[in-house]
Amino acid sequence: MKPPTASGVLIEKKGRGMGRLKSFLKGFGPGLAGLLVLAALPASAAAGPEDGLAAERRAPGPRFGLAAAAADGPADPLAARDDDLGPSGNGPSPALAGLLSGVVPGAGQLALGQNRGWAYLGVEFVSWFSFAALRSAGNQSETDYREFADAHWDWDRYLTVTDCGEGLGPRDFEAERTQLDQYRRDARQDYYDAIGRDDVYACGWDGQPNRSDYLSMQDDANRLFRASRWVVGALVLNHLVSAVDAAKSASARRRADAVQSFRWEVRPTRKGDVALRAELSRRF
Repeated sequence: MKPPTASGVLIEKKGRGMGRLKSFLKGFGPGLAGLLVLAALPASAAAGPEDGLAAERRAPGPRFGLAAAAADGPADPLAARDDDLGPSGNGPSPALAGLLSGVVPGAGQLALGQNRGWAYLGVEFVSWFSFAALRSAGNQSETDYREFADAHWDWDRYLTVTDCGEGLGPRDFEAERTQLDQYRRDARQDYYDAIGRDDVYACGWDGQPNRSDYLSMQDDANRLFRASRWVVGALVLNHLVSAVDAAKSASARRRADAVQSFRWEVRPTRKGDVALRAELSRRF
C-alpha cells in the first residue's frame, strides 16, 4: 500500500489532539460558571438560617458590667445559663482542619463555616479537569506524530540512502544503525525522538519538509505534556495552601474562643431578697 502523502495527513493529524482539547473545554464551560456563582454567594446565603441559640451564643454581650434581672427571675438566681458563658468552641481542631483541607482542598474551611472553601474546591476541580484535558490531547498528538513518522520515515530507505542534503546523513553508520535498532526494539520514544531530531537519520525521510512537519507535531505534543505537569504542580500547591490556611483559621478561632471574663450581677429574688453573683470563666 502506498504511504499517504504529507498533504492531507498532516492537516488531519495535527488537528486531532487540539480538537480533543477544545471539545473538553467546550463541555466544561457551563459547569465552571455554576461553580463560580456558588463560590460568590455570601456567607449568610450559603450557611442558611440559624437557630436562635446559635445566634445568641455569638452575640458579643457585655463582659464586665451590671446586669439587672426581672423581678420574676428564676428561683435560683445563681443558676448558670448558656448565654452567660460566652461563645462556645465549635468546629474542627487546627490539626483536623488542616488534614481535611490537605486531603480535599476547601473541606477544612467549609467545616469552619468559611465560604472561601468553595474557592479552593473550585481550583481543585478546574485543575483536575485541565490535567485530564491536557493529557488526553497530548496522548492524541503523540499518536498522531508517531503515525506520521511511520508513514514517512522508512528503515530500508535509511539503510540505502547516504546523502540527502548538506550536513545530513550518517557519520559512523554502523554505530548509529546499531543504536537506532536498539531504540526501535526497546525504547520506542527514544526511537521517535532520534529519527526526527538527529541529522544522521535524516535520510530515512521521504522528504525534508515532512521531517520539519513531524518535528512541529512532536513539539505540539510536548507542550501539552509540559502544561499537564504544571497543572500537577498547581494541584499540589492548592492542597498545601488550603491545609495551612485551614489550620491557621481554626487556630485563630480557638484563640478567640479561649476568652477569660469576669462578670457580676445583682438579681432580686421572688422573696424580695437580693442575690449577688460573680463569675470568672475561661472557655476553650
